[in-house]
Order: sequence, then structure tokens, then C-alpha cells
Amino acid sequence: MENKNQKRRSLLHDERGAAMVEAAILLPIFILIFGGVMYTSRSFETAVKQQAQARHCAWAYAKNACDGDQPAGCTFTEGSDMDSSVVAGNQDVQAADDENNFFTKIVDLIAGKSTTAAAQSTVTAPNVFGGGQNTIERKNALSCNEKIRHTFGQALEAAWDSFANF
Repeated sequence: MENKNQKRRSLLHDERGAAMVEAAILLPIFILIFGGVMYTSRSFETAVKQQAQARHCAWAYAKNACDGDQPAGCTFTEGSDMDSSVVAGNQDVQAADDENNFFTKIVDLIAGKSTTAAAQSTVTAPNVFGGGQNTIERKNALSCNEKIRHTFGQALEAAWDSFANF
């Protein structure tokens, strides 16, 4: 009987295999954390790439006075498709889509014709996190450049004529 009690006591104090049990418990948690970090970094990288694509498309289209062919890889909207609260810096302004909005009219008067380029992509979520496709869209709004009305020589000639009339 004493031999059995000694055996039980020795098993209770035996620490062999404890590290393996801890590893078996923590390994799935570490795998989930690693998968979450990878998914988050892939989503962030895609968002940064889409923002760069939208910026490139907006600048390429705006430099040609928003006329002609639109760059591939983006969708375009005439006017500023951005939320007016972002432009105004005030979360209470909610009338970006209202064409009769005073703020929108002032911005259009000052900035002139504008365009919004949008680029979007999808990121696949791991099955552990519910799977499926998550759409990432980024937008960039710019004012269009004015069309070149004169060549440099014509502009100089017009300037000279205006001074000659004094």
C-alpha cells in the first residue's frame, strides 16, 4: 500500500512532459495569431496598393483636364465623390451629395471641374476567420487641370499686345 502512495506522489511531482503539454495547448493559439497577423498585413498591403492606384489614375486623368481616355484599372466619377465631412474637417456636415449645398457650390466654384478615381480589390479571408472575400476600395479626388488655351508664344504675344495698348 505504501508503494502505491509513493508512486502517486512521485507522479504528482513528476515534471517530465510538462513542456510538451504546454506546447500542445499554446501551439494552436500561436498559429491563429500568426494567421491573423498575415491576413491583416495582406489586407493593409492591398489597401496601400489600391490607394496608390487610385492616386495614379486620378493624377493621370486630371492632368489632361479630365478629357480623353481614362487610365485603366480605376473607375471614375465626375465631381468629388468624397464625403464633404472629410473636406470640411467637420463630422456634422453630411450634404456631399446635395447639389444645392452651399459648401459644395463654393468648392466647385473655387476648384473647378473635379473627378474621383476609385480602385478596388478583394482579399480572401482565411477559413479560420470566417473565410469569404473582403473588398477593399480606395478613392482619390482631384481638381482637373485647365486646358491649354495658348502656346507659350501666343501667351507672350497676347501679353505684349496688352502692354502695347497702354
